[in-house]
Amino acid sequence: MTVALHVCKAAGEYDKVRPLDTRMGPGEKTEMQSRPAVVAIAVVGGEFSLIMPEGRTVEAERESGRSIDMDAVDHATENIGTSDAHVALGEFE
Repeated sequence: MTVALHVCKAAGEYDKVRPLDTRMGPGEKTEMQSRPAVVAIAVVGGEFSLIMPEGRTVEAERESGRSIDMDAVDHATENIGTSDAHVALGEFE
């Protein structure tokens, strides 16, 4: 598993879940990364583009305070909004 360390900071280590604090500025993009299944909570929402390994993109808007669960996936992420975004992630081990 690889994580975009320039935007994700570990907020603890536990046997079953790894909490991450993720912050991205407008236009900021991660490298391609592998991520296990996660729960994501938009602390400060934003607009994102998920870029898949084959080049397909999925755009999503997340409202502050909303959560989503995602299956394991390889992807890069770009903040395509005009403001900073802050997302709390829980990665399942």
